[in-house]
Amino acid sequence: MSANNNVGTEMEPLTGDTPPKVNGVSWTKSEDQPQAIRGKKVKTPVVVDIQIKFLRIAHIDTTKDVFSGKVEVVSSWPEPKLDSYSEEDLEDYDHKSENYWNPRIVIENIHGSDSKEPSSYKVKREHGYTKVYETQKIKANFYESMELAQFPCDTQDISIKCVSLADNVEINDVSDVDKSRKLSAQFTEGSHKKTKDSKFLDGQHWHLCEDVTSEKVEAVGESQAGIIHTAQVIRKCGYFIWNFVLIMMLITTLSFAPFCMEGYSGRFKLFFTLMLTQVAFKFSASNNLPKVSYLTYLDKYVISCMAFMFTMSIWNAVITTIASYQTEIRSWACGPTCTTNQLAIFKDEKFALPEPGTLDNKSWTNLIDTIAGGVFGILYILMQVYFFIVVNTQTKASIALKAETRRLGYVCCCIKA
Repeated sequence: MSANNNVGTEMEPLTGDTPPKVNGVSWTKSEDQPQAIRGKKVKTPVVVDIQIKFLRIAHIDTTKDVFSGKVEVVSSWPEPKLDSYSEEDLEDYDHKSENYWNPRIVIENIHGSDSKEPSSYKVKREHGYTKVYETQKIKANFYESMELAQFPCDTQDISIKCVSLADNVEINDVSDVDKSRKLSAQFTEGSHKKTKDSKFLDGQHWHLCEDVTSEKVEAVGESQAGIIHTAQVIRKCGYFIWNFVLIMMLITTLSFAPFCMEGYSGRFKLFFTLMLTQVAFKFSASNNLPKVSYLTYLDKYVISCMAFMFTMSIWNAVITTIASYQTEIRSWACGPTCTTNQLAIFKDEKFALPEPGTLDNKSWTNLIDTIAGGVFGILYILMQVYFFIVVNTQTKASIALKAETRRLGYVCCCIKA
């Protein structure tokens, strides 16, 4: 094994009947001999085993696309130069020495500065081979691209991407399926009290799923080989439902109050006041919402409520105009002292004004207005039901799709390995 960072295993050429040697190990079976061995030196990738654990997840900030936490990365690789050493001599291993190779495992998605504990090294002899174990514990902010189209019922992936800065390296995931992939065995669920033993400190805002998946990254072009360790969190949307959705729904529901008013002249003032209230609430609430270039579920709901209020205001303007036109016809036909009984000039009863407290003589204007109010009420109920059903359905479908995608990705990685 080369002392510098020229990663690779050199195979000695064949000479006579002597079997080739790879890291000092002879190939005894003809079917095991690589076809590339024909008097040339061939480099095979060095296999580096990596195990990643989430030790702590402190805060998830979707507006800045970062999450803070602490992770442990345990990597191991064979070191043939130590095969001839005795057990006592293995304790003198110096990882800083240029005589020994190091894969230089780093976390690629660290955002800003990090607080890294000194790495610890341990040398073990397993099955006649000597392996070096490196343990890193890193506390930092990690970058993660957050998708907020389903906000406030969104699910997010939080991942750690470990890569090797050395060349010709093959990464192998050796995380324990029963322990490392089950966050429930590592974390204190719902640890909102933030004690020193808490490991998931954002339990008030997020629900942590227990499954963790890993995906291998092959070295292509300038990208290095590595592994992506991913967990999933689901936002607890209660705060946004009670403080944004419910308030906007109550303001919009008040738009049906003008239908109970006598006359039409005072309606527009009430609608105008409600629309101004919606706009003011939207601007005040936007400070606590993520600022993205696309519409989230919450944006769509707020815009739908404002559009519904605007449509009812248009209807109010139309029905007020019709009522005013009917009053002008009555004044023209009967004069300024026109009474209800003098409307007999209009033989068609649909032009008769309603007597106070009666329904039989209800004018066609009030009848249309009542029908419109019922239609608006049905549409409003359907809009609310549609929003909650669609959000709930698509949120569950998104969680299932992400889980299935990660599961298939993990199976493919296992098959390749």
